[in-house]
Amino acid sequence: MESSQANESDSTGSSVLETENRLIGLLVPLGAGLGILTFLAVFSGWPLVFKVSRLALIFLVAGKLLIFVGLHPRATLSIVEIGILVSFMEISIAVFLSYYLDLLYKLPWLGGKIRKCREQCQVLLVAQPWMRKYAITGVILFVTCPVSGTGVFPGTMLGQILGLRRKTIITAAVIGSLIGTMTLVLGASLLGAILEEWIRNPMVQGTVFLSLLAFAMVTSFYFQRALKKCSVTSSKEEGACRPVSSDL
Repeated sequence: MESSQANESDSTGSSVLETENRLIGLLVPLGAGLGILTFLAVFSGWPLVFKVSRLALIFLVAGKLLIFVGLHPRATLSIVEIGILVSFMEISIAVFLSYYLDLLYKLPWLGGKIRKCREQCQVLLVAQPWMRKYAITGVILFVTCPVSGTGVFPGTMLGQILGLRRKTIITAAVIGSLIGTMTLVLGASLLGAILEEWIRNPMVQGTVFLSLLAFAMVTSFYFQRALKKCSVTSSKEEGACRPVSSDL
């Protein structure tokens, strides 16, 4: 009887602790974001808040390539400021996902997309076994790369598949985000310095935009093709392409 009560007490304690952890994973990034927006509203006005919020939404589609928006002469934020925004968004997403990814599997439409991403990560682990040995390095590289198919979302998922602890995943995401963002900020700044005399020309702006779009499309194509190739190989050797459980 005493043993049963002790087990129930331990179970209740673990449940309460997990609930508290989940609240931290939600309130920390949410509170930080609201705090920044409030600061901007007080000291810079609501128009800037709306513009920053719009850039944050665009980030969900463009990812790190959002930094190159700072090249536009009429850009609201500088390249460095957009880089800071990108890093903040990536770190916030990594914190949120590390606590809530298991619940996202249960969402009707998004859950299917997440399971597909998880399967792709498992295929990559079969094709690139070094990632299991150097798990933290693999997560950092995944978050660092601005290529389609990589980034903070699959990087966080990869860390969970590899069995890394939450703090380790978040730390790796922070390192990868800072490295990737700083690299693109330096690249965009250098490009801006080279094109300083021509950047106001609409033709130059269009060329830069189309070049970035072409880069994203080409890298996405080759990444998906590599995944399919790895999928065929791994399914023959280890059957890694079968549907996987969403339980973490």
